[in-house]
Amino acid sequence: MKKSIFTLLFVSLICFLYSQGYYYPPTGSDEWEMLDYTDLNWCAEKVDSMIDYAGENEVKSLLILKEGKMVLEHYFGTYTQDSIWYWASAAKSLVASLTGMAQEEGYLSIDDPTSDYLGVGWTGTTPENEIQVTIQHQLRMNTGLYDPNEAVGEIANCLDPECLQYKTDPGDSWAYFNSTYRLVQDVLVEATGVGKNIYTPTLLGNKIGMEGFWFGYLYFSRARDMARFGLWALSEGSWDGTQVMTDTDYFHDMVNTSQDLNLSYGYLWWLNGKESYMLPGGLPTVFPGPIFPDAPQDMYAALGANGQCIFVVPSLDMVVVVQSNAIDNSLIGNITFQNELWAKILDLECTTTATDDLAVVDIQISPNPAIDVIRLTANEPIALVRLLDLQGRTRLLKSDLGTSAELIIEQVPSGVYYLHLQTDHGAEVTRKLVKQE
Repeated sequence: MKKSIFTLLFVSLICFLYSQGYYYPPTGSDEWEMLDYTDLNWCAEKVDSMIDYAGENEVKSLLILKEGKMVLEHYFGTYTQDSIWYWASAAKSLVASLTGMAQEEGYLSIDDPTSDYLGVGWTGTTPENEIQVTIQHQLRMNTGLYDPNEAVGEIANCLDPECLQYKTDPGDSWAYFNSTYRLVQDVLVEATGVGKNIYTPTLLGNKIGMEGFWFGYLYFSRARDMARFGLWALSEGSWDGTQVMTDTDYFHDMVNTSQDLNLSYGYLWWLNGKESYMLPGGLPTVFPGPIFPDAPQDMYAALGANGQCIFVVPSLDMVVVVQSNAIDNSLIGNITFQNELWAKILDLECTTTATDDLAVVDIQISPNPAIDVIRLTANEPIALVRLLDLQGRTRLLKSDLGTSAELIIEQVPSGVYYLHLQTDHGAEVTRKLVKQE
């Protein structure tokens, strides 16, 4: 698809701004710059406790990136940096990204009927119903199709037409239906004219140094490859000065609510911080509140069975990767562990007691109330700033700000917060901040 000169200049500027702040590991290399977690004022005891908790829950690897740098990389048991594990349904988010790249290259449009690529009769519905189903419906999980043989709580994978029956018109219902997701992979094969292990590295993998392979409908890779994908997503489709996905509208739609039935679902990405959510399997129940109440509210995630996770948090400039072999392979079972893991991550900071010698620090915050940006000035360098909501949850985390800095808070919901700052000399100051729309 042709882009206007203005659009290309705009996305290049966005890419440049990202590349100035984030570190990107070089492609074709195992080099990855490390960031000592003590630089983030994390306590060794709390880090050890978090690692122990992960190990008790069958985790194979736990990686945490801050602004692209590796803060934590821990492997459990015999699992190593070079070990391969499957993404399970976390690969859905990869497929959504590949679909956007294929659309950008002109291979398809997500508004196209799926039958344009899979042929007439790919479902067991009438031709009139089938032609209404588009690739976008598959990405949203609202095709209206279902498998009549699927038991309650089961995630069906049957791709035969008799397993793809009409339930509602496309767009009128939401259901986590694995079969229609897997068929997106087949759509990409037909659209690009090459197999999955060709179009995946060609469209995305080679551009960000992500290695891996498809075996059937499952994707396998190392933990660091998942981290590269998460960093690419954190950078809104850019990588080290190059805008890999120039269709920023598609990227925005992919990681934001895609329909009004399950507010916590984009294009095959799970979204936190929404008013309600629906889960895979079972009855179409709508649950109030965010999926992960103790995690950052702007987080979006690639989630898979047995606890596979790629968490992306723009407000914290953070990516968290979990590879796991949890016995409970339901998303419901994993939510409890994942939510508690985030509670531990956001509580890693050491708590210190200020002394009289540290009380002379002068820090100015303006404007307050604020809408999009706040400016900080101090009479000594600011080592760490953390924005906390009234429940004590971290909504923004920045380090090494110097004596003056600007913080972007436009993604933070409106409300009352506490801004906790720590200087290079260990002084701590807390100020109340009001965020307005």
